[in-house]
Amino acid sequence: MPKKGYKQTEEHRRKAGEALEGKPKSEEHRRKLSEALKGKLKSEETRKKMSEAQSRPEMIAKFKERMSRPEIIKKKNKAMKEVQNRPDMKKKHSEAQKEVWIRPGFKEKMGKLISEAQRAKGRTGEKSPKWKGGKGSYWQKLSIKAWEEHHGRKVPKGHIIHHIDKNIKNIKPENLMLMPSKSYHSRWHWMLKKLVKRILEPILYRRSKNMIEEEKDKPETEETPETPEDSDTEEKEKSEDEPEKEEEKEKSEE
Repeated sequence: MPKKGYKQTEEHRRKAGEALEGKPKSEEHRRKLSEALKGKLKSEETRKKMSEAQSRPEMIAKFKERMSRPEIIKKKNKAMKEVQNRPDMKKKHSEAQKEVWIRPGFKEKMGKLISEAQRAKGRTGEKSPKWKGGKGSYWQKLSIKAWEEHHGRKVPKGHIIHHIDKNIKNIKPENLMLMPSKSYHSRWHWMLKKLVKRILEPILYRRSKNMIEEEKDKPETEETPETPEDSDTEEKEKSEDEPEKEEEKEKSEE
């Protein structure tokens, strides 16, 4: 055993490293190493040496080969999922996202970057994932034209044409309504939804409830099975009616 404070020579370290190279370390050995190194600060010199050793091409190739193994990829993915599913991590992630999106001009920058990336990939027009057939703008132009012809003036700047029955293709003048802005238009639709929820839905619910109660209160009518006598009488009545109908037809033809 070397004495306390004894420093190994570089040659001795190199030989020890070459001897241990490629040999798998047991879990107990790794645990002991981590416990021994826990809380110890590394000097700048050791950090430089470590970075130089890790930046060597053979070390990089070894690291890539090790990380591309399927068992290590599985372990890494499992560890990532465990970390992501933790409630404290979810909270941190949502808070970080909110902080990023609140920044001034961030949304505009993101929009520009996405549009540039789509243009580079050739995802414009019909190839775009947000393509809706190119019909919306066509019918909007027609509705603006119809409103201008009916009222004899142009649509003011920033104003929008609203379709009362929510059908873009219905461009009749009585179905078109001028709105001062996009925000006002969206608020209009929001208010309509609220009105439907508050007023119409409870009325429809009460009506359906009353109908169910009325059906329950109705007395159940028992269906009597048809007897052979009833079927015979029906056949006789039909046979008696047939000559009368033939006589009526002959009279009408004369």
